[in-house]
Amino acid sequence: MPRTAKDVHEAMEGASLVHIAAHGEFRADNALFSRLRLEDGPLMAYDLEELTTPPEIIVLSACDVGRAAADDAVIGMVGVLLGLGTATVIASVTPVRDEDAPAFMLAFHRGLAAGLSPRQALAATPRTPGTAGFLCFGAG
Repeated sequence: MPRTAKDVHEAMEGASLVHIAAHGEFRADNALFSRLRLEDGPLMAYDLEELTTPPEIIVLSACDVGRAAADDAVIGMVGVLLGLGTATVIASVTPVRDEDAPAFMLAFHRGLAAGLSPRQALAATPRTPGTAGFLCFGAG
């Protein structure tokens, strides 16, 4: 399982489904500096622009990385990934409670494994206040 920014970035290349569980930070002052904190440091939104073949579906189980600045609604992690060609991004626009995320994500992935689309699996997954901010972006 990749844990460094470089290894995660490499594992994303051409993948059909990527799930990243990390601490996230949205930067309202410059959404391209939004980041996922990994073992060796950050994976920045602008780092994702280097992907040649982005993942088809990506799940970002991290606080706030689904947010975008009000004046730049398409900029940020989600906007970069969709702009590169990722079909669907599941990400949170609010803080995520670490203790709630594992059960939520397990139920979500069970829905995917059962044949539901990402949007259907997300809609079918019971929510707690700590997982209420997860949204489906893109084709779903």
